[in-house]
Amino acid sequence: MWNKTYDFDAHLAVGERLEILAMDPVFRVLGDEVGRVAAGYGKKTKPAATDAVGMLVFGAATVLFGNDRAAHGELRYQWPLIRKALEAVGIPTSDRPPSPQAWRYFRKKYLENPELIQSLRCIAREMWLGLAQRMGMFPTQPEDYDWLHPDHRNTLFADGTWVRPASGVEVTRRGKTQRSRAKSGRKRLSEDVDVSGANFGYQHTVVSARLPVERMRLIIDIGRAAPSRDVKVALDSLFWAKTQLGDRLRHFAYDRALSAKEDITRVIRAGILPLCKPSNVDAFDDWKALPRHKIRNDKAIAFSYKFGECFHDLCFDAGMLWDMETRADGRYYLKRADHLAVRRVRRADGSYDFEVDLRLYCSRGGDHTFTWSLTGNVERLGKRPLNLAPHLRPIPIADKDRAGPALGIRQTAEAMFRYLKDYMGKGNRAGSFSALAHEIDMLLLAVAHNALVWREYCQEHSSQQALATPQLPPLAA
Repeated sequence: MWNKTYDFDAHLAVGERLEILAMDPVFRVLGDEVGRVAAGYGKKTKPAATDAVGMLVFGAATVLFGNDRAAHGELRYQWPLIRKALEAVGIPTSDRPPSPQAWRYFRKKYLENPELIQSLRCIAREMWLGLAQRMGMFPTQPEDYDWLHPDHRNTLFADGTWVRPASGVEVTRRGKTQRSRAKSGRKRLSEDVDVSGANFGYQHTVVSARLPVERMRLIIDIGRAAPSRDVKVALDSLFWAKTQLGDRLRHFAYDRALSAKEDITRVIRAGILPLCKPSNVDAFDDWKALPRHKIRNDKAIAFSYKFGECFHDLCFDAGMLWDMETRADGRYYLKRADHLAVRRVRRADGSYDFEVDLRLYCSRGGDHTFTWSLTGNVERLGKRPLNLAPHLRPIPIADKDRAGPALGIRQTAEAMFRYLKDYMGKGNRAGSFSALAHEIDMLLLAVAHNALVWREYCQEHSSQQALATPQLPPLAA
């Protein structure tokens, strides 16, 4: 099995993915951990169809095939081939695959424990971070690192997504999803789903890293998030990774949900430059409608500023600083300030800040060149100082040569969910009927995805020894 070659450019059969999963070093470590918890499984009454590790393989199959009944039917048809593959890596089997009832019993009795799930998640993310480093992610960067041209090998990117509940039939009233008010019969929504506006179901945050090679996207962490709390889960994972990687973690990419002053400041204080879309921008090319047009009073923040003896009417919009022109019918955008350089500076307390060198065109007395801190305040004439963290982005989206490569990794986060839901078979609806069971499904899905990435990497690099090594070396300091 270790020497088998897979065609990753083609669409792998689910049976092939299960073979790769059964050989994966991270999966085997998690299986051993579950095996200690479920040491008595299949020993008290009649023999079980397989052991705890084999049950986890079946659990992953229920996710890849869509649900447990579909998994049992497909495995029953393919069982001679899959059974041979499982026994080749030391997983005991019988002449039949596990039944859906056996999986539900095993999951409820041994796995549906929040402490166990959290323990498995911690073990997995530490090993995944080790795999990422062995694959060449998070290299050491030179002292003169160019922050305006981010190296995405040193970037963590994340996003949150909603999955509808298995029994969900939405009840929409006035644009919001409501719980069923039925007094009898089966409820339309599960009791433990989250409801947030038009969203309902289960929200998870996936934190990933990648190499600039097709399909080399590795999930580093996955966790359930309460409504509107996906950023918190992502930041918890980010700061944990910072303790493991140190200065090799340089960037964090998220969508415009990362817009609060406190969250952005925490990321910057850790020495990490955030790469996120401005909060008042829907599409990356929205800024093209700004020059020579009237100011968007609902989105722009206008103020007056003094450069020495030169007064300017300025505004922040789309994450950039704009000079404005005052006309009889209002204010209009003129030119945006150019971003010349971004520097990371050490503060007195040992934390970090980022400074941006800006240049603003002035027709009266020459260009104005100045430096602002990304977490500092800008003095506004006649108004309170304005904190820059939510309003000024280090890399302007109008600078296509820099913003395209730098911010494009955000699209990778979106593509990751499409991949998990489409190619990996998760779909848009949960395959289990409770939040805890769905959390187990998502963890198994992440393990199965990373198993494919690691196997392809080892196959490309002819690292058969790495394939067969269940334990990984500790992370470098």
